[in-house]
Amino acid sequence: MKAIFLFSLFVVAGLAMSRGQDIGTKYSGRAEVPGLGTVEFPAGEWFLEFRRPPPTPNPAHRPDYFGFRKVSETPERLGFRRYEPAIAPDQLVHCLDGIAEDLGEGAPTEELGKPATEGTSYPMRFVPPLSYIKPTTDDIAFSFINVRPDRPLNWLCHAHLFTRDGWAFVVFHASPSVTNPDTVRDLGWIPRPPTKPSAPSATK
Repeated sequence: MKAIFLFSLFVVAGLAMSRGQDIGTKYSGRAEVPGLGTVEFPAGEWFLEFRRPPPTPNPAHRPDYFGFRKVSETPERLGFRRYEPAIAPDQLVHCLDGIAEDLGEGAPTEELGKPATEGTSYPMRFVPPLSYIKPTTDDIAFSFINVRPDRPLNWLCHAHLFTRDGWAFVVFHASPSVTNPDTVRDLGWIPRPPTKPSAPSATK
């Protein structure tokens, strides 16, 4: 694996950011994103397209969710999902179907203001190979092509799933153009300092 991630995982207490706050803010290079932390963005300029915090007090199994879009003629999205231990899946492999169904354009259709339409996802790449993925596997790379009849372009999505100290994370990169599957693994993400002394930490 080429990427080296450094994580200091934390619980965000009293998150005050509303759904629409900071939407449209642009980022590039190494940038601090409120609520997410420091991100080493891929080349180019990116803007926060949507922000979906878990409901409070009951997260109802919904993760903390940030979605970015590249400032470019060719659509390109980058997203982050963060599951705290109380709602993290018991097996990382259980997230794969949901990713293929939900992230055809790099974001859920409800976030894009579009009606849900039927489509087909074609898995292309699993690291480790699918037959080697076990209940204890804590790091998975997954790529697929999503095809929908009502859309002129088919999207390619690369996702990196991993767990640390009971937390589960998904980073995904999607575009109708050919993109490097290692981008999501090479991406650096350093969340802000913990807001609680008992917050978990991990280094990769």
